[in-house]
Amino acid sequence: YFAARQADYMFMLLFGAVLFYLTGSITKSVRLAPHLVGMVLYVACQTDPERIVRFPFGLRFPAKYLPFVLFIALPLLEYNTMPFIAGYLVGHLYWFLEDILPHRTGQRLLHTPHFLIRWFAVHGDQGGVTGVRQQPRDANIGEYGHAWGPGHTLGEER
Repeated sequence: YFAARQADYMFMLLFGAVLFYLTGSITKSVRLAPHLVGMVLYVACQTDPERIVRFPFGLRFPAKYLPFVLFIALPLLEYNTMPFIAGYLVGHLYWFLEDILPHRTGQRLLHTPHFLIRWFAVHGDQGGVTGVRQQPRDANIGEYGHAWGPGHTLGEER
């Protein structure tokens, strides 16, 4: 969803960080990471809800159910779920304002600030890691990075 939109991704993180800072007294958490993880997880599950995700013990299910599965699994692991719930709520607010509302009404209430757009335009908004050159791929190297050759079929004459 954010592959070539790094400025929008940074805006989403800043949007969440500001809301988490303002609501910090409610969640009683001094750490920002669990909140942001919950938010990013929720938005990622909304962008591709039918993608199959894997969970421990061989469970596989569509991504749209992952936030609910974590909501059930985290208390079993004696982990505080409040930061994740707050992350889901802020993630849903962001998703609603960024995707659902514009599709229904045609209005966008959230706009990525121009300084972020300019910053990422100057520093490379190619949808990947900048500053790293990929080596040209050798035509003889196969799908898994080995140059084993074409091989021969069993019973084939040479």
